[in-house]
Amino acid sequence: MHRRLLELIYEVAYLEARDRAGMHLDDQERQRLASLAEVLCGDPGYERRRHRRLPLNIEVTLRAKSQEHRAELEEISAGGASVRCPRLLLPESHAQLKISVGGQAHYVFPCKVL
Repeated sequence: MHRRLLELIYEVAYLEARDRAGMHLDDQERQRLASLAEVLCGDPGYERRRHRRLPLNIEVTLRAKSQEHRAELEEISAGGASVRCPRLLLPESHAQLKISVGGQAHYVFPCKVL
């Protein structure tokens, strides 16, 4: 289940990034993005967020300044994630969030510490 959820979130983030960059999305991609958005976008409990956060408590790796830290992913969406890390990271610093599922699939998301 985690793997499929991450694939969907990754797909929404990818299609939205292409659309924001002015890259052409064909009709099938636009339809796919609209369908995924119905499920993954808009958090009715928190109007500030564009994307619905989904709970996903799994261990992840956070890479910042060439150092890797074990952390716990608490929530994830196409627009961000909530990660609990025992190390203090500087706000506004850039990092990579690496999620491994089942020892086979790896997802890497660029992120900024808030």
